[in-house]
Amino acid sequence: MLNELPLPLKVSTEPPIGAVFTPAPYVRWVIDKWHLSEAWASGASFLDPTAGEGIFLTTLIEMSLERGFPITESMFASLYAAEIHPPFFQRMRDRLQQLFERAHLLRFPEENFLQVDYLLASNVPRVDYILGNPPWKSFSELPEKYLDNDQYKETVKLAFLHYGMVTEKSNMLLGNSRMDIASLITMRALYEHLKPSGAALLYLPMSLFLNSGAHSSVQQCSVLGRNYAVETFYDFNKERVFPGVSTRYVLAAFRADEHCRYPVTAHYHNGNHWEKKLLSRSFSGKGPLVLTNPLSHTHTRIGELKKMDIYKEELPRQGANTAGANKVFHFSHDLYGNFVSGNGQIYQGSASLLYLLAPNKIIPFPNWERKKFILVPYDHRGKALPADILSSLGALEYFEDNKEILQKRKGVYISNQIRRGNYWALLGVGPYSFSHCKIFWTALGSSRFYPEPVYPSEEEIWQGNQAHHVTMSFQDAERCETVLSYLRSDQVRAYMESSAIAGSRSFAQPGRIRELFQVIR
Repeated sequence: MLNELPLPLKVSTEPPIGAVFTPAPYVRWVIDKWHLSEAWASGASFLDPTAGEGIFLTTLIEMSLERGFPITESMFASLYAAEIHPPFFQRMRDRLQQLFERAHLLRFPEENFLQVDYLLASNVPRVDYILGNPPWKSFSELPEKYLDNDQYKETVKLAFLHYGMVTEKSNMLLGNSRMDIASLITMRALYEHLKPSGAALLYLPMSLFLNSGAHSSVQQCSVLGRNYAVETFYDFNKERVFPGVSTRYVLAAFRADEHCRYPVTAHYHNGNHWEKKLLSRSFSGKGPLVLTNPLSHTHTRIGELKKMDIYKEELPRQGANTAGANKVFHFSHDLYGNFVSGNGQIYQGSASLLYLLAPNKIIPFPNWERKKFILVPYDHRGKALPADILSSLGALEYFEDNKEILQKRKGVYISNQIRRGNYWALLGVGPYSFSHCKIFWTALGSSRFYPEPVYPSEEEIWQGNQAHHVTMSFQDAERCETVLSYLRSDQVRAYMESSAIAGSRSFAQPGRIRELFQVIR
């Protein structure tokens, strides 16, 4: 089945956290592929921890009825579900009740179906199979309060800590703020609610397997000392499992209490049929997961890839980030040569604080146009300039004119800087920002990794633009060339291609590229 993928069905448009319903054909495929109707009839138990309207359990019942399996009360009593959103829960409960009556049973197991936040539920049993599609939402996007939980975001943060996905609360800032609740729900399900050698079959974003850093917990195959194996996964590639959702999804199969041994056989949909690939660890089994065809040159070159030694100050970083205030910090020239902000305001302070801003799409450096600028009120040690220095440079008045906008910016670091009086602070500025020799590449939406060296004149310093760019900074051109040669090598190109996420927001972000380097000194 699924040589020809089923057509997606219409998805509910209700607005709970991260909810996107799984189309029925994809649910039926899972039940068929793993013979779940037969397993249920033989006494297996099932849990959907984030059930939505209950499509996994209701489809299991419907398919069993279609195939003539007699549904008993003991079978119905082996089904469990949790759902936090009241309207979804009620629709699930009503549909299950209808199927219960259709099977001519007597006592509906109300206690098995819980309207509760799965992360807080204390009365969920261990089962043979966990099924579902955990909600996809990054930690940074979660509301502080949700339904009747005034400390919802704090609750989620503590759960990340409890399951060892971060080591302290401060880790939830910056890069780890992108960590998603799908990975957290998966970790809890694998640790808490599978019987010995139980199985989990979950639709999950591809990034949980192929991204490093914030998304890598699922790849570790152990949670709080309990091992699990990734048995296989099915990569739907460009097929959209969920209508209106561009995220690339896989169906992942896990087995509790087994050691995970990479490489794992994976399946990749090429638009017509499934191809077998290998999910394996790079760098002799110690690096990020990569997805390759075992007969390809890419697979061979990744096997040859070695990490390069690098200094900490040379590590890849995103560009300078205005925390939502581009219209204040970004400038262009008007017809008279004035520096005009996105708000239309002319900057009349010292031009020494203005730096050239790289084009969104990185092209060979000699062709870069010098028409966009960013105001960086920092010294070359990477420290925010105090008010008296800004005043002497004629820049303080400009910031005072925009004080209200700048003080409304959010985020822990920016909020701390505002409290200290540095409301003109930026993110991602350090000594490395002021190097003349840099390597740039496009990070967002790029389908190819081609780093470009920048060797401007001594008077010019170029800055990357937030998450659009990643930069590496060097003290001299010779060192820059050495690293550039490595980044342009066939082995690194194969590593990037194996990520299978070309064109996505995650393709060439700093976390993935940092895996290529070993920090020295």
